[in-house]
Amino acid sequence: MAALDVWQVTAVYGMYGVNMANVFYLKVIDDTGIADEGIGVRDVFINQVIPDIKVFQSDDLTYECFLLRKVFPQSTPAEVHLTSLTGDVVGSGHQTNQVLTISHYSEDGRPRYRGRYFISGFPKTWSALGRVGVPHKGKADALATLLTGTITENTHTYRMQHFSNFLSTFHDIMNVRMQPILTKHRNRTPGTCSIT
Repeated sequence: MAALDVWQVTAVYGMYGVNMANVFYLKVIDDTGIADEGIGVRDVFINQVIPDIKVFQSDDLTYECFLLRKVFPQSTPAEVHLTSLTGDVVGSGHQTNQVLTISHYSEDGRPRYRGRYFISGFPKTWSALGRVGVPHKGKADALATLLTGTITENTHTYRMQHFSNFLSTFHDIMNVRMQPILTKHRNRTPGTCSIT
């Protein structure tokens, strides 16, 4: 893998018969010595990124796969990595279209430098009248640090990216904001993880 390569990671998960997906971008800063680039990206994503997201998800939610492909400097075919990870919180979650919204910003934060992640499976016991409970601020701060800083797996380093559709360019995520109220989001059903 080369430094400054950018990988797209699509996390596909399901809950209560509905599948959802989130798309993330990860820039390689230094991965010297990794033989298989896809495995290296998968490992950092599963070991470093997903744990800070799963703490906001009910154990009724199950990740089905991660679809990985290099998108910069050139695109490569997607690799399918099956999984059976679940959310960390015991108990039922809100329906998949009731989401925790995390807005992220790069550069000066103008519209072309903004994006959002929609996190399904938020535990029902963690919200009152649709509001995210204050006791979970520490978890939110940890996720913000991960999204805006350097991520290290063994001795290899990566950085989360925002993709600007308007500019067709990637930018370091500089700031994040977690919405204090769950929002209703239109369900988007991704393709299945099956490659048969």
